[in-house]
Amino acid sequence: MKMNKKTIFIICLIALIGVLAFYLAHQDDYSKADCAKLITSENEFTLELAKNREQHMIGLMFRKQLNKNGGMIFIFDIDADRSFWMKNTYIPLDIIFVGEDKRIRKIYANVPAYREGMKESDIPVVSAQSRYVIELSSGMAENSKLKEGDKLNIKFLKKENCGI
Repeated sequence: MKMNKKTIFIICLIALIGVLAFYLAHQDDYSKADCAKLITSENEFTLELAKNREQHMIGLMFRKQLNKNGGMIFIFDIDADRSFWMKNTYIPLDIIFVGEDKRIRKIYANVPAYREGMKESDIPVVSAQSRYVIELSSGMAENSKLKEGDKLNIKFLKKENCGI
């Protein structure tokens, strides 16, 4: 059976629309989200979003406490090497580096809090390749039985579903 150019064009167009629809259906739409939920077998965390450079720079700095089931997720456009310097972060944290595939690449458990007067060289720095970085209260990664290689269930939500 011989196909003409018009038939081939229509088949290619339908295939392209199908691929685009699949991509959009499986893409996280965090751009319109107000929070995220990290759901584990043991806990559910409500995460504040850090989506842009300014929010990335401030993160959880200067806070004195964090809700036990709260935290923050840093969202980046691409998978790349990331470093977090904990100056002015007064809360001890678990810091979880997560890849594009939402698998945990690295967990830094119980990263100590910054203390006033700390020498620059003593301020904790953590780093790993990631697309997302999640900060939770210290001990919550272990409490939630999270381990490197686990695939995370992260849902991006509008404000009315955040519960904060």
